[in-house]
Amino acid sequence: MEEAWIVERARLRDLLNQDPQPSVAELCAISGRSERWVRKWRKRLAGTRVEDEEVLHSQSRSRHTPPRHVEPAVVEVVIELRNTLPRQYHRVVGSKTILYHLHQREDLKAAGYDVPTSTSTISRILDEHQQIVREPAPPPHEEMVRPDPMEVWEIDFTDVPGIPPTVNDKQQHRIEVLNIVDRSTSILVDSQARGDFNQATALTSLASIFFRQGLPRVLVIDRDPRFVGSWSAEGYLSALMRFVLSLGIRLEICPPHRPDRKPYVERVHRTLKQECLRVSCPTTVDETQIAVEAFQMFYNTDRPHQGTACRNQPPYVAFPSLLGIPRLPTIVDPDHWLMQFHHHPYKRRVRANGTVTIGRQSYYVSRALAGRYAVLTLDALQRCFTCRLAGTGLKSLPVKGLAGEPIDFDLYFDMMAKEAQSEWQLLIAAQRLRKKSVAKRHDVAD
Repeated sequence: MEEAWIVERARLRDLLNQDPQPSVAELCAISGRSERWVRKWRKRLAGTRVEDEEVLHSQSRSRHTPPRHVEPAVVEVVIELRNTLPRQYHRVVGSKTILYHLHQREDLKAAGYDVPTSTSTISRILDEHQQIVREPAPPPHEEMVRPDPMEVWEIDFTDVPGIPPTVNDKQQHRIEVLNIVDRSTSILVDSQARGDFNQATALTSLASIFFRQGLPRVLVIDRDPRFVGSWSAEGYLSALMRFVLSLGIRLEICPPHRPDRKPYVERVHRTLKQECLRVSCPTTVDETQIAVEAFQMFYNTDRPHQGTACRNQPPYVAFPSLLGIPRLPTIVDPDHWLMQFHHHPYKRRVRANGTVTIGRQSYYVSRALAGRYAVLTLDALQRCFTCRLAGTGLKSLPVKGLAGEPIDFDLYFDMMAKEAQSEWQLLIAAQRLRKKSVAKRHDVAD
């Protein structure tokens, strides 16, 4: 179990390095751990370096001193003071005031009781006896800092209202629109409508948008499987993610259930549906594409935007010149994605033949470790995985499947599109298998 805990703590440290001030609720949602665990390890891991692996190991939980026992008679006096002192002070008294009056009680001293000396002990007694009313604090408002124009794009899918899904090959398909919005200027960069969005077609759409509009510095996405594949299950990076990272674009992945982390594209979804799709009522992909293209032009050039950046002007009027947007390169380093995931750990169970699988590649560890969990940490500089078990280094395993040298963009795009299509088919097959397994268990239970 120690290997699994090390991976969880390393993931938490990665999140803290990406966002130094995340809320506890966000970290709990991403890690799936309790608030107490997140608070403890956030404090312990804050400011530590990714090279420091000792801090990831468990520490002894045994007390350094025996717990201090509080006599029931003393507890009764604390509760009594809590209820009677408000008549004297005309307010609810806290632990400091109670502690002062507690030490004035000569009857406790005469009886030989050990009177607490810490306000935390008084607070604990009050809390245990429901004397403290705790109300959840509202989440603090986080003001989003605007980046430079055309540097950070938010991207997301939205359904076309009024078109029911059709069933094809046991999958549900509906027409969707892929919207991309610039966070700084609120410009609607592009809108593409399709009825078959998956990981491969999403990658193709992104490539065409990059070809026409240029490259952002950061791309903000959510955890849609068409973007991240099996990312939520600690899997290898999807083909789409590696494609984007290899172009030099940094990915920002929103926490679960946090659409407020990409507010600009969410607002465009609502505007697009209200002012375009529910008015034109398209029924086919071609009709939808014609409608969203017309709306994109109207939105950027004629429709006054009431956001702070645009000052009640259309985005193109508020920002007439946008210079310096990088274009698609003709030569790409397919292995550039490694740098963003330097020191990223992967937990894998060693199979009976002594191998583990990362992505589609198998790596031999040791047959003697069959059934145990190993932690493989990516070393982007050396282009290898450092395999560890219970904190002890075992071996270095070169990363398989790397190109090793820059290649032509068209060749790289074709390669990643095929890989994305293959990954999506495997993901769909796995989902169908899980559904059949669940249905079979229900039939057996009935």
